[in-house]
Amino acid sequence: NQNYQNDEVMYNFQLWAAAPHLVTDMMIDVLDKLNNSMSVQQIKVAGLPQTYVLAGKRAGNTLNLRINNTTGATTAYLEMAEKANEKAAVSKRLIPVTLNAKGQTQVAVPVGDFYETDIKVYVNGKLEDALYMADGGWGMDYNSTTTTINRFSVVNNDGRKYGDEYPLLRNAEFTANTKDFVTLYKILAGGATEQDLTAYNQLNFSANGTGTLRVTLVKKSINDWSKQYSYAVALTNSRKTYNLNLSDFTANGTKDKINPNDIAQVVFSFEVNGKQTNLTGGIYDAAFVKGTAVVTESKDVKELKIYPNPTNGIFKVGFEASVVAPVTLRITDAATGRSLFEKAITTVEGNNVVDVDLTKTIAPQQMIGIINVSGTGVRYKAAKIVVNR
Repeated sequence: NQNYQNDEVMYNFQLWAAAPHLVTDMMIDVLDKLNNSMSVQQIKVAGLPQTYVLAGKRAGNTLNLRINNTTGATTAYLEMAEKANEKAAVSKRLIPVTLNAKGQTQVAVPVGDFYETDIKVYVNGKLEDALYMADGGWGMDYNSTTTTINRFSVVNNDGRKYGDEYPLLRNAEFTANTKDFVTLYKILAGGATEQDLTAYNQLNFSANGTGTLRVTLVKKSINDWSKQYSYAVALTNSRKTYNLNLSDFTANGTKDKINPNDIAQVVFSFEVNGKQTNLTGGIYDAAFVKGTAVVTESKDVKELKIYPNPTNGIFKVGFEASVVAPVTLRITDAATGRSLFEKAITTVEGNNVVDVDLTKTIAPQQMIGIINVSGTGVRYKAAKIVVNR
C-alpha cells in the first residue's frame, strides 16, 4: 500500500451560455484564474464534428436550426430531451431530418412554448453534435414572514398564435395568503441576457387578482431597484386584458421616457392593502407588441410633496387633483418591495393632504420608502421618503 499512487485528478468543465461571446468570455476568465496558480497547456486541439449546428433561433413556437454537413450522408435525426415548462418532467422525442449532402440545411423544429431542450444530432446513427436551448424562466418572490404560497404553476399555452411580437412564453398563476405582495417575474431570455425591445411600444397581457398590479421593466443598465421603470394598474378578480404603453412607464428621479434597449426581465407585483388577504392571481398571453398608443391615463404627470423628508416615520403626503376620484396611496420598502402602508382616498379638487404614520409598521432603522398614488385617470410621479428611526 505504501507504493500505491493515486490516479491523476481530472476535471471536466462544460460551459453553456445564451450567446457564443458569453462562452468565450467565461472560458477566458477560467483560464486566467488557472494561469494565476499553475501552468496551463493545451494538449489536444479539438476539431469540429463532421455535422454540426451552425446557428439556431427561436421564432414563436418554432426553432429554426441551420445544420452544416461535411459528409455525403443524408439520413439524420434529432433527439430532443425537453421540459415543457419550469415544473415539468423531462420527455424525449425523435425528429427525422433529411440533410443536404456536403452542404447546409435549414430545419424548422416545432417546440411550442417549451421551456428548455437538450438537442443531439445523429447522422447515420452516430452522435455528431449536442446543443442546449432555454427560454428565460418564470419565477416567484414574496415575503416569507407575511406570505404563504399555496400554489405556483407555470402553464403552457398550446393554442397561442404569435404575430410580430416578443412573447413572454407560457403563463404563470398562483394562490396565496399575504398582507403585502406576491411577485411573478419572467426572465426574457436564457442566461438573463438583456433584450433590445426598442422596436416595440406596448406591453400587452391579461391578468386577474386583488388590489394593485405593479409592472416593472428591469433594465440591465440600472442597478438601483428603486430607479427601475414601472406602471401600476388596478386588478379585478376576473381576468382582464391590459395594453400598457411603454412610454407611460415612469422611474423615480427622472422625467426621461424609458429606453427599452436592455430589458432583462419583467416583474409583476401583486400588491394588497396590508391586511391578510387570500389572493389568486395570474399573468397570461404577455407580449411586447407594435401597437397603437392607448390613452389610459392623463398625460399630465403630477408631483407628490412629502414633508418632512427625511422623517422619523410621521409625515404628510400632499398632491393636487383636478377631479374628484378614488385613488390609492401606497408606500413600499425600496429594498424589498414589501408593502408598508396603503390607504384608499377619494380626492377633492385642489390640494389633498394625507397623514402617514409608519412608527408602528417598521422597526427602528434607516430605510427608504417609495410612495405611489394611483387611480383611474390620474398619474403621479413616484417619490422617495427617507425614514430615520
